[in-house]
Amino acid sequence: MARQPLPKSHRKHPYTIASLGMDRKPELASLIGQCLMHWSNIELQMALLLGVLLDATNEAAVAVYLSLRAGRVRQDAINAAANTVLNGDALELYRAITAFQRSVETERNDLAHGCFGVMERITDGVLWMESQHVANFMLDFWNKVEHSTPSGPKMPISTQDKDRIYSQNLDRMFVYRERDIKSSLRDIEAIWRDLGSFIYYLGNSKPKEIYDRICAEPHIQAELKKIRAA
Repeated sequence: MARQPLPKSHRKHPYTIASLGMDRKPELASLIGQCLMHWSNIELQMALLLGVLLDATNEAAVAVYLSLRAGRVRQDAINAAANTVLNGDALELYRAITAFQRSVETERNDLAHGCFGVMERITDGVLWMESQHVANFMLDFWNKVEHSTPSGPKMPISTQDKDRIYSQNLDRMFVYRERDIKSSLRDIEAIWRDLGSFIYYLGNSKPKEIYDRICAEPHIQAELKKIRAA
């Protein structure tokens, strides 16, 4: 389950964002950390998959994949190999697995690149905002609300404009509940298993029982349904 907007009933409660308050949520901080740390294993699986697709007998394919820093470039490289080498059921399954992998990666990237905070009112979750939105709010707060710019004249601001700044910030605030983070972690673990099974499938004469097992995974079933309906 994805994050949800901050409930309107919570908008007047105190909070901290982009601060050190996560030490008050150690269990949730640990879950988020597991999501981030486990992603290196997914990148390794994708690199190994490229090696299998290229029928590489040395470390070159893995090294090349891991040297590519941009996610889109990595995806284009492995897609090019898959579209050249695979066909039929194997190619369809590859596309389903990588579609699931991309959706999981999007959620992981939000966890990795957003700013977290806490609101005591929310006992089972943490606050989250895009880093750019936090930066925009802080600039508005320093320059217009607190007038704490190091130089230049203070900018007058009306109560209406001040309320607008605070309201806009709350509009951009989301909540990750514990169940949301656990769901993301389960998805990361699932795509790790799927990639490992698919690598085994390709490297061992494509046994039908492995194909059937991967296809039976709920997320893969959903992606296959989308592909077949297109």
